[in-house]
Amino acid sequence: RDGDVILIQAGDYVADAAVWSRNSLLIRGVNGRPRLEGRGRLAEDKAIWVIKGDDVTVENVEFSRARVPARNGAGIRAEGRGLTVRASAFLDNQMGVLTDNSPDNWLTVEFSEFGFNGMDSGRFHHGLYAGRIGKLTVRFSYFHHGRNGHLLKSRARVSDVRYSRFIDGNDGQASLELDFSEGGDVAVVGNVIDQAATSPN
Repeated sequence: RDGDVILIQAGDYVADAAVWSRNSLLIRGVNGRPRLEGRGRLAEDKAIWVIKGDDVTVENVEFSRARVPARNGAGIRAEGRGLTVRASAFLDNQMGVLTDNSPDNWLTVEFSEFGFNGMDSGRFHHGLYAGRIGKLTVRFSYFHHGRNGHLLKSRARVSDVRYSRFIDGNDGQASLELDFSEGGDVAVVGNVIDQAATSPN
């Protein structure tokens, strides 16, 4: 129900996708970090989790190996109005987190890791991709080892990125570490940004 707290026991959950439609949920991994692997079975052919509810918080969960034929399989597809992702990891997905384009939506990411996301397909696939939402906030997080796309891409009206690391590694293939392709109100404060010599851009 709206307002529930959902606790997920640590362990490996393979091809166990979900659509979350309730509001004001807190979804938390406990006794370690649960690891969710897409392995070809994603909710609505979009993501391991499609979050449609408003004001949802996800804590301490790992999302990996999200792949779909459309080549934009995400760990989380954020389609509600307001998502907070905290202390979580997005590893080896086509997209780590992908939002919709609703101006009423907002995304906050903190204390999280995005690594080895993207793919070599002739298209760009990003670690975190905020569409035309109202606000993106990123803080205290670690982005690394992109595959052809950007480590972070935002089309949000407001983008606030602080105290995080964007380090592509010695053999990194990220195009850009940060991309704000439609401008907006952007603050980039106190980050460490390091582009690999092997970057295609």
